[in-house]
Amino acid sequence: MELIDKSLRRGYRPGIVLVDSSYGSNTSFLKDLEERKLKYIGGIAKNRNILFKNKSGKTDSIRIDEYAQWISDEEFQEIQIPGEKPRTVWVAILSAEISQLKGIRKIAIVMNAPAFEDAEDIDERPCGGCLR
Repeated sequence: MELIDKSLRRGYRPGIVLVDSSYGSNTSFLKDLEERKLKYIGGIAKNRNILFKNKSGKTDSIRIDEYAQWISDEEFQEIQIPGEKPRTVWVAILSAEISQLKGIRKIAIVMNAPAFEDAEDIDERPCGGCLR
């Protein structure tokens, strides 16, 4: 935060802050970003709990990797990532509250296969202020 604050004092205002999963799973760091009204995208740990409304309207807590198993294959969209080593991923976007943080966030679950049971690589990315 010291580096971010130094940049803000100099008049720089980033359009978006990108953070890796070490910072993305750090609740106090994310709260600091939000206090400064900064938009961010970052990785979070697969075992991070999310809060969501179940069918009866009650709030439940579940690990994000467990929640990913509930998502139907049809909800995943195939995305082609161009580049030197192009690759295909399947992405589902969900809205949920992340434990210890207030407010709904959009979370992208990214897999290397079109079905959860076939995926060897599953990644979760919350989009904080950019989607709030």
